[in-house]
Amino acid sequence: VDIVSPNAFGAVLNADSVAKLKPGVKVVCGAANNQLADPSTDYGMTARGITYAPDFVVNRMGIVNCANEGAGRVGDPGGVEDPLIQLHLGREDPNAIFNITRDIILRAREQATTTAAMAEAMANEAAAQLHPIFGHRSQAIIDRLVKDQWHKGCSELSAHKAR
Repeated sequence: VDIVSPNAFGAVLNADSVAKLKPGVKVVCGAANNQLADPSTDYGMTARGITYAPDFVVNRMGIVNCANEGAGRVGDPGGVEDPLIQLHLGREDPNAIFNITRDIILRAREQATTTAAMAEAMANEAAAQLHPIFGHRSQAIIDRLVKDQWHKGCSELSAHKAR
């Protein structure tokens, strides 16, 4: 077995399951969300020479598809010929899945850390950058929700539903 691909349940990578990976496994890469039971550790995969491809990097197309719905769809429903989708699936765009995954692996090796830790660090770096069109719109939305005491409305709604 060269590749282990968790695709159904989260938290399947833990101390016990990783210890049971047979010698020769080179890559763990799958579509299940939150594969690491504890995201602060890769349970020794790096030390064993196993490359872990973080799920939130390699399985991002669901959220990308949702985010792109406002722009409309080009091509057949469910198809991948849409240029906005192709940006993520090709290799030309620096933010394509292939390129980001490669960069995570290379930077993790350079900095002697796990790919899980490097993916988190790179995601935090990216989140700190201004959106090319909307700037820090998300911060403005959060600020407005706090100002409007949105959280109190949620508590009231929960209390109302409980009655």
